[in-house]
Amino acid sequence: MNPIMSMLRSKSNSSSQQNSKSTEQSGNVLSEFAQFKKNMQGKDAKAIIDGLRASGRMSEQQYQQLLKKAKDLEAFLK
Repeated sequence: MNPIMSMLRSKSNSSSQQNSKSTEQSGNVLSEFAQFKKNMQGKDAKAIIDGLRASGRMSEQQYQQLLKKAKDLEAFLK
């Protein structure tokens, strides 16, 4: 699976499980992001996405979902 999509996909949990796992998930998210950042070092993310779209491995719907998630993440990080 595309590492960008893997990082950005949302996981659904029941509300009772969320409270008990929130600390664990926060650690996982941070470690996953650190690994993602390390793997992407020196790579052009836009070129990767453009290549996936050109090859047909990413649909227009997946691309639009990725854009929305990226914008949401950008707003969160500001």
